[in-house]
This record gives sequence, C-alpha cells and structure tokens, in this order.
Amino acid sequence: MHLGLIPFISKLHDQSKLEADHSDLLNNLKKRFSLSFVSPDDCESVDQAVAFIASGGVEDEFRSIYPKLPRPLLLLADGKNNSLAAAMEILAWIKERGDSSEILHGDMNVIASRLERLCRIIQTKRKLAGSVIGIIGAPSPWLIASYVDPIAAARKWGITFDSIEVGELQKYRNEVSKEQAIQVAKSFISKARAIREPNESKVVQAAELFLAIQKLATDRRLDAISVRCFDFIPEGTTGCLAVSLLNDLSLTAGCEGDAQSVFSMLLLKILTGETPFMANPAAIFQDTNKAIFAHCTVATSITKEYVIRNHFESGEGVAIEGEFGPGPVTVFKCGRPGLDRFFISGGRLLSNGNDPHRCRTQIEVVLDNRVDYFLKNPLANHHLIVHGNHVELLKEFVETLELNANA
Repeated sequence: MHLGLIPFISKLHDQSKLEADHSDLLNNLKKRFSLSFVSPDDCESVDQAVAFIASGGVEDEFRSIYPKLPRPLLLLADGKNNSLAAAMEILAWIKERGDSSEILHGDMNVIASRLERLCRIIQTKRKLAGSVIGIIGAPSPWLIASYVDPIAAARKWGITFDSIEVGELQKYRNEVSKEQAIQVAKSFISKARAIREPNESKVVQAAELFLAIQKLATDRRLDAISVRCFDFIPEGTTGCLAVSLLNDLSLTAGCEGDAQSVFSMLLLKILTGETPFMANPAAIFQDTNKAIFAHCTVATSITKEYVIRNHFESGEGVAIEGEFGPGPVTVFKCGRPGLDRFFISGGRLLSNGNDPHRCRTQIEVVLDNRVDYFLKNPLANHHLIVHGNHVELLKEFVETLELNANA
C-alpha cells in the first residue's frame, strides 16, 4: 500500500529536520508501506493519506486545510515536539464535527498493524462506493426477504444496482464461440476429481453460459453480478458453473438474483481478500451449536478438490460438489432492504457432507455465536462463509460505519 503522509509542523520547528526528528517512526513505516510525503492537493496520488502531526502549534493550520482533506482521516503522532497534544486537540475538533478519526500513537509495530487494519477498512468503504452490481433478471420468487432498496443502498454505500434483462444476456449467448466453450469445459473437467451425472456436452453448454455472462460483465464494467439462474433450467442447463468460474476469476458472482448476498460477497472479498461460499443453512443443531451449509456452486479455488455433479433440485445441467479442509471460518451476512444489518460469527469447519437430500457442496460448521439466530431472527436465507477468522476486522468495519451487527 502506498501511504501518503500530509505533514503538519509548526514554523517554530526546523522543517528540514522533520525526517531526522521522526526517523524511528518513519523507518518502521517504510518496512510495511510504500511511503511518501504529499500535499493536501495530492492525496489522490496515494492509496491512503494520513495526517502526520509532527509538532504542536499546528491546530489552526489543520482546521483551515481540513475541508480539502479526504475523510475519514487518520492522525499520526509519535509524541515528539508536543505532537500528541496537538493531535488530541485536533481529534476533539474533528469529533465535534461528527466526523470519524483516530490517533495512531505508541509502539511502532502496533502503529503499523493498526494502520494496516484501518486503511483496509477505509479502502473497503471507498471501493464499495462507486461499485456496480449487476442483477440479471429479478430475484428468484422464493427470495421474498432478500430485496434491496437501491436508493437506500446508494445513499448508505454509494453503490449502484444495475438491473439487466435476461434478454440482454441472450444476445451474448448467441455470440459465444463454441470452440472457446469446449476449451473451458475440457479444462474444468481435467481439474476435477471426478465427473458423475453430466456428460461433456452438458459441461460445454454450462461453459457457454459462463462465457456470455463474463463478456456481459466486462462490457458493463460490473464489479459483481448475480444471476437468476433457475430460468436456465428449462433449457437443460444451470448457472452453477458460471458462478464458480467467475469467482475463480475474482469477479464476485452469486446466484438466484440475490442482491443482498452478492453485496455481502463483494464486501467480504474486498475487506478480507477471501472468496466467499454462498450457501443455504440446510440444518441447525441447537444442542451442539452446529449448522450445515449447502449449495450447488462454489469457487473451485477455495476447495481442496471438486466433483462435477448435476443440479440438486432439478437434476439438470452442471453443479459442483466441493470439498473443504477443516479450519477456522467466518460466517457473514449483510441484510435487510437498506443493507444496514449484519450477522458476524466465527466458527470452525468440521467436515464435508454428501447427503442426497441437500445441495451438492455441504459443510458442517460449529459456530461461536448461538445458532438460535437462524431460527429466531435470520437475515433471510443465504449466508456467506470464508476461510479464516475475520470477526474482529468485520466488527470494527461495522462499528466504524456505526451500523448494527448480529441482526
């Protein structure tokens, strides 16, 4: 990350000695970041700008420049030359304005670690603002609690939901190269542990749909996409392969036209760097605090191996039975029409399942939070699971935005 320090130093101090006076702090930061000094007008040239309070007596200068600075703005002070006192005065003034900020001070490694986390949170909010999520077709009719109010979402997150008619996708499907689809299918089959119900022609058909959605997403410059995939079942194909491959290519993709879930996936991907598994809670065990999550699509890049299956409910097309390794996971959902409620829980993935009455990829997870949530106050159906424990990062992200966690 390229970090830009906006220096604030009193005229009573020798500005030519700024780097020498604060060498311990600056040298430690250089070990973790690409570092440079920037003016208030050049903040867009770096990934993250930080106000470097290098001395006391800069409070009035900061106040005059503040309207030009990016927000939220972090304050960095090592305490030398009355810098901490000045930073505290500035922080109190920022808070009086209702803006968010924080002083970074103390142990050098703690400062660097804290800065990395806060920058990631700020960067996530900025990347979400201006993102475009395409929804091909309306949400599936059974998703009666998964609606997103696009005006509220734009106001809160700065995000746009682009409604795309299925007919527009059909134009792209008509232009797909059969030869290219065959290559995609052969590659997908060659990497699988096994292929069961579908034959190769079914995988080619599913690959054609993938190529069409990929081209549409590229042309419309989408940051994420969700597809009303059950509409393709009468043709004998499904969107499971397309969703899987798109996520493998780092284009966040969800199914069933679920706008809440694909937004949750995009947020998770940006904030944690992990690709989410979008799934249904298929069984809840209150006595052991476990849940089974299942779905017919999963990014193969986050599995140990996978088997090519047909779609569970319909018996048509191509689905994916992925196998996960055990370990820590995070279960997450951002829901409600205003995208303003969250569920966040750590957990541990225990095992994979093969119940013939559930979707193809099945995982058993013991949660840290009470599983009663799913039975008493769930944020609709689909939830997202990612590898690793990201609970504290997600909670801090939510708290920074002053939103409500755990529904």
